[in-house]
Amino acid sequence: MKMRYNLIEFRGGKAWTAGTDTLAEVPPDGAVGFGSLAESCGIRRDENGYLTLAEGVLDGRYLSPVVEAPLFEQLVQTWNADIPEGTWVEARARVCFACENAAGRWSGWGSWGTWSPYIERRNHNGPVPNPDDPACPGIHMDCDIMAVDSEPAGAFQLQVLLHREAADIPSPVLRRTCAALRNRKLPEIPTYTGDEAAVEALNDWHDTVVLPSPAASQMIRDPEIGGSICNPTTMTVLLAYRGVQVLPEEMAMTTVDLVEGFGNWSYVTAGLGTYGFRAIGRFGDLNLLRREIREGRTVGVSVHYAKTPEDAEKRHLPYLENAPCNTPGHIMTVRGFGPDTVYVCDSAAPDDAAAHRCYRLDQFLEAWSGRFCYLCDRTADESRPTAPGFELAELDRDGDGCCFLRRKGVEFSVQPVDIQDKEWTPGRMVLMARLAEQAVSGAPKMAANDRFVYPKPEENGHFALPEGTLSVYCISNTGLRLRADITDGAKQI
Repeated sequence: MKMRYNLIEFRGGKAWTAGTDTLAEVPPDGAVGFGSLAESCGIRRDENGYLTLAEGVLDGRYLSPVVEAPLFEQLVQTWNADIPEGTWVEARARVCFACENAAGRWSGWGSWGTWSPYIERRNHNGPVPNPDDPACPGIHMDCDIMAVDSEPAGAFQLQVLLHREAADIPSPVLRRTCAALRNRKLPEIPTYTGDEAAVEALNDWHDTVVLPSPAASQMIRDPEIGGSICNPTTMTVLLAYRGVQVLPEEMAMTTVDLVEGFGNWSYVTAGLGTYGFRAIGRFGDLNLLRREIREGRTVGVSVHYAKTPEDAEKRHLPYLENAPCNTPGHIMTVRGFGPDTVYVCDSAAPDDAAAHRCYRLDQFLEAWSGRFCYLCDRTADESRPTAPGFELAELDRDGDGCCFLRRKGVEFSVQPVDIQDKEWTPGRMVLMARLAEQAVSGAPKMAANDRFVYPKPEENGHFALPEGTLSVYCISNTGLRLRADITDGAKQI
């Protein structure tokens, strides 16, 4: 199987149950079915054409066909899967080298780490061992990127492991897995955005098209992590535009990589997919973004920029006029284009109202030099979204007026240490309270636009909150989700 462009998507669904194993060439859009399962083990297709563990099986493996590709240096694998509690998936890939002294030799299997909203998630940074051919040119994992050490590759193969802890637990469901290719030294691999007429129309862009997307600032979120959660905040903006309300802290705790933090492209794509959407992390070009906007879909992009020419020179960053800060790495939402402008929701803005911004297109393209983006369909797959749901708890006040949580009738103590170091330590959590609904003047609204506070618990697990009607959320980075509501006149002890 050969691909000419920079993306392939192995996918399930009722229309994609066969055919991949006989394709000589990958279609330009990259979409192919999972194909034959003859080389896989322990898995089957479900009624929707997605991949699950066979009955009674705890561990299975999907193995893709070998894909021949233009010479490439980097590969990012992303996936969408339904992940019930007690299950996980692990994405893996290997490459075949194309250089004269190593042609036809395969690397070891690089891993993106086991992934589930309910477990400790860690990427596998570092060299990838190759016990079968230790003299072969090497590859290494750089968080979400598999990269060759020196010699380019000309083919690859994907693998996804599925696991459940017990046979009576529902199986994880693999809906798709994708490989996106990029070069840094070699010529870039092209992005497919349509036939010749479609490309000509995108090149000849004279319109102003701005989608009615809400926006949210990360800078007013949980004080410990607010400055770092551009990636999950952008995902919640994408979801809100598609009618699904998720708090930035909720997405952050679902997708945090306890090695990298909140910046893991693959984990965040997987988190977006747990809400049932077809979500893909990939490399692209300006016409890809224009096509998505033209078809009514907002896009997440990875950028870096400086807010002044002086900062740009000092920090070796592209200058972006009207930018809210300096950042060596950042994610924001593209919501529209004019002939020479790009309209965004930039979560680095100081507040929600300031997050809707307009940048010069030429400067934006310099800021978007890595060309990574998140694509997300407007409607969900025919599947069962498995993002962690909120368990209803109780919120009481003690004799001093401080609040505390009860879970299943038992006091649930949140200690001061529990809300610290949540980016790196498993089991840590966000404690937050929604005080009131709050509109953003003249703009579409999302749940994150309401007014929130972040109480600090005392040693006894109690915390101060104002009186009135409010909702408290307790969100851990290993899947615990509690919500409790309280009104004036709540019982005291």
